[in-house]
Amino acid sequence: MLARLKRKETEPVAELSPIDAVVMPRKPDRIRALDAAAQAAHADLESVRARHREASRQLSGQMAGQAPTITRTEVDEIGREIAVFEAKHAEAVAAALDAKVAFQAEVDAALDEPLKWLAGELSRILDQLDDLAGKGACLHSNCVIVGVEAPNTMAGLSRHFIERCVIPGRQILGMVKDRPARRGILPK
Repeated sequence: MLARLKRKETEPVAELSPIDAVVMPRKPDRIRALDAAAQAAHADLESVRARHREASRQLSGQMAGQAPTITRTEVDEIGREIAVFEAKHAEAVAAALDAKVAFQAEVDAALDEPLKWLAGELSRILDQLDDLAGKGACLHSNCVIVGVEAPNTMAGLSRHFIERCVIPGRQILGMVKDRPARRGILPK
């Protein structure tokens, strides 16, 4: 867990970075309502499908010579209702997806500049770390050439700092890519 150090009272308050200024919007209630409508439309569709399956079972299970409990016409009528409910479900899902896409575009626009700033700042800091650790490695090399030991191991460890911190940090920054545009796939 990361610990935060308290700022000394004498230190000036730093300017807010673009990351600090970001306020993540809440998922709009409209999206929740459209998701609920899509789920309700799905439940209605499954209900009609279940009624159609049950009616088909009743029809196929009728015994000759007994009064019919259901007719082929009634089963076909229930079957035609499925298409209506499928259309309602598709319409509800499309409306929810369109709202999610619009919300995602709004979030993307709000985060674009702060994330670019973050990548630039991390790169700048890695450059500074590389420079400092490089100076420490040079100091260590000079100590070895002269045949003396440094008063502590920091100079000798500088090379490892570059290998284990700076180089992996640059590799991680190199992995950052823009997310391809997608159709509103958001967590619920």
